[in-house]
Amino acid sequence: MNAEEFIQTKAPQLAFFGHSFFRGQLPLAELEHYIWQTLEEWQQYAFAGDAHTEQESIFWFLMHELHRWPEPVLRGNRYLSSKLIECCDYLSGQGYFPENCIGIRPAINIQSKGSAA
Repeated sequence: MNAEEFIQTKAPQLAFFGHSFFRGQLPLAELEHYIWQTLEEWQQYAFAGDAHTEQESIFWFLMHELHRWPEPVLRGNRYLSSKLIECCDYLSGQGYFPENCIGIRPAINIQSKGSAA
């Protein structure tokens, strides 16, 4: 699997989880669990480089923002929540490319055993 296939598989899932959270149908703990599982999976592939597509950029932006903010901010900040819902819409194929939402791939830190941290 290459990075583009990974994102094409995971983007609709993230959109589903995001929409469900903002509709009040999914607890934040379950959303966080999905985010961590996805990051662990991504790390197993050890993809390097920058995001190569608009879809991937929006995917990483949404992952970061959903993880970064506490629930009261995600639900209470109308500007933020509407921007994140726009991202969910885009990733699910139901919306336009959201402006000013630029995400980057997480850094991969690979160290051999015995190396200094």
